[in-house]
Amino acid sequence: MTATEIRNNKLKKKISTIFFTNKQRYGATKIHQVLLKEGISVSLKHVQKLMKQLNLRSIVVKKYRPQRSNKPIMDRLQLTRQKN
Repeated sequence: MTATEIRNNKLKKKISTIFFTNKQRYGATKIHQVLLKEGISVSLKHVQKLMKQLNLRSIVVKKYRPQRSNKPIMDRLQLTRQKN
């Protein structure tokens, strides 16, 4: 094995541990930031490439949006008056 293969294997292990400890919600950019904070200098593209090789995809949690009513505003106002 070459030095780059050894480094890539270490990075793959590190990336997968970060990915699974954060409930598979971290993408390449957040993993890249974590690696930089730990002192491991690696480019974002390299993290993306290694994640693709490991078949890791982050789970995207959709933002909550309240359901809108189809009734006109006047009908809803009358309903609130009836309840009071």
